[in-house]
Amino acid sequence: RGMVFTDVRYTNEGTYIQRLGGLIVEIERPDTTHVDPVVRQHPSENYTGPVDATIINTGSLSQFHAQTLALVEIHYGPPGQPPQLHDHLDTSTSG
Repeated sequence: RGMVFTDVRYTNEGTYIQRLGGLIVEIERPDTTHVDPVVRQHPSENYTGPVDATIINTGSLSQFHAQTLALVEIHYGPPGQPPQLHDHLDTSTSG
């Protein structure tokens, strides 16, 4: 059974998830307003732990869903196959 953690803030959390076979995905949305600089200084807002893949989210919600599903399939492979882990995946799409 799978689980999704929507927010990983500390290195030990990311490391633990990876040890259990999980995938740490960073989601970047370049066109969003930046977080308040005072808030950004807090350690929980500056994750520096392991990241297995990055999704550049610049499209529609349906494009984001497609990127996410593609990433899961790339990482875990087709059903019944052993998982494959790549050092870094960029699933960005134009448009």
